[in-house]
Amino acid sequence: RVVNAPRMALLARTMMAIQKVSVSSYFLLSNGNANHPATYWQNKVSGVFLQNKVSYSTWFSSDPPAIHGIQMIPFTPALSFIRPAAFVAEEWSLRLRHLPVVGDDPSKWSAWTSVIMTNLGGAIDSGRALWYLTHGRCPFDEGLSRSWAMYWALTRPAQHRHDRRFHVQVPEGGLPK
Repeated sequence: RVVNAPRMALLARTMMAIQKVSVSSYFLLSNGNANHPATYWQNKVSGVFLQNKVSYSTWFSSDPPAIHGIQMIPFTPALSFIRPAAFVAEEWSLRLRHLPVVGDDPSKWSAWTSVIMTNLGGAIDSGRALWYLTHGRCPFDEGLSRSWAMYWALTRPAQHRHDRRFHVQVPEGGLPK
């Protein structure tokens, strides 16, 4: 706690709960989402909301890495709450893992590679994420530093396993505060 203000803390928790419900209902599309047709769930994210429709795109790109990646940033502690590990795993296995931007060919990598891998590492697979993030040829998004991406991938609460590449044991419950 920064200040001793229980009413402010309650308001903050209420606002975060509302955001989690609304984002999970309208933007992050898990299987069984009641607000979008089943055929749209396969996208895993909604894209742009227009007046009378939802478009699987962004205002700046129709490429899937951009459509998914823009909904992963900024990397703040709230992201782990809004994008739970179960959703990240579903999105990765059904939509992202087959994209060339996260494939084995570095010539297909882009700044979105760093964003997608930082999200993946922070939620479900730090080993895979760190391989990309420490690889000298992985381009980084202008708003994401290599040190922050590595920190994110190694310290998120979902990381309760030994990472053999860096020999870091993240203790149960995360790192000490």
